[in-house]
Amino acid sequence: MIVPGLLLGIALVSPLQESGVRPKGLDGHVLNLDFEAGDLRDWTATGKAFAGQPIEGDLVAKRRADMRSRHQGKFWIGGFERFQDPPTGTLTSAPFVVTHPWGSFLL
Repeated sequence: MIVPGLLLGIALVSPLQESGVRPKGLDGHVLNLDFEAGDLRDWTATGKAFAGQPIEGDLVAKRRADMRSRHQGKFWIGGFERFQDPPTGTLTSAPFVVTHPWGSFLL
């Protein structure tokens, strides 16, 4: 869906992918937007929802054989995995310059 006037500025590209543009922080370092550093580096978390994140591996499949997380890479954010979803909060990336007229992300 294209929304006029809306520019999405997140491009989460797994290190396993060979294509895509990895956003860089204002200091020039590649941002950990895909959580593959195994922590929330380059993100600011508020509330309790993101405590103990990110999740490593497919914990969904471990608790339910009929389901998969379908995450990309090794790490992902899984609210149910730590607290069965009740906590709330926000997760905001470090600022970066948008260099292309498009972005992609996996939810």
